[in-house]
Amino acid sequence: MADNEKRSNTALVVLLALFTLSLAGAVWNSVQVGMFATRDKEFRGLSAQQALISQSVVGSADQAVAGSQEAFQQLANARDQFDNSINLMGNGDPQTLMPAATGEVLSELTVLQSQWS
Repeated sequence: MADNEKRSNTALVVLLALFTLSLAGAVWNSVQVGMFATRDKEFRGLSAQQALISQSVVGSADQAVAGSQEAFQQLANARDQFDNSINLMGNGDPQTLMPAATGEVLSELTVLQSQWS
């Protein structure tokens, strides 16, 4: 009988260890998914900001062609904002802990940077 109890206790300990490892893996997975979701949200926000900036550039350029001095300052501000968003995507943002772009996003960003320069 003691031998059966020993095997039963060993099996219980093994099952408890496997459960603990599974739980730790699930927690780790949840943390990783949360981090990627946050990063993706920041990238989407920067992309949306770039779209708005490009639209404002069109309007400011029309006004600059018409002779508006204020439009030139708006164009300079838009250029600086667009440069900043490209740099944040390429280098990451230490304030929000957003990592730098990698993989396909980085290759697309490189194309954008070369066209923007």
